[in-house]
Amino acid sequence: MLPKRENIVECYDVENVRPINERPEHRIEGGAAIRRFEVLNDKRHILAKDSDDNIALYDVLKVPMIYLYDTALFKVVGRHAKDVNEQ
Repeated sequence: MLPKRENIVECYDVENVRPINERPEHRIEGGAAIRRFEVLNDKRHILAKDSDDNIALYDVLKVPMIYLYDTALFKVVGRHAKDVNEQ
């Protein structure tokens, strides 16, 4: 039978533990993160809302952004995009 392992926290003095690096060595800047998305009825277009409250319409097959809406309501833009796709 194997001996029972102790809790790792009990083995170390966790109150005096300090990080090796005080500051990060590198920082990777990025764009706004996608917070919400909707796949439209045609299954080809996607509406995506990012952390800057911009709403973009993407074409899944061609990949590029088709249109960028600026801080509009997500459902209203969704209805507009569906109307445009049906024409």
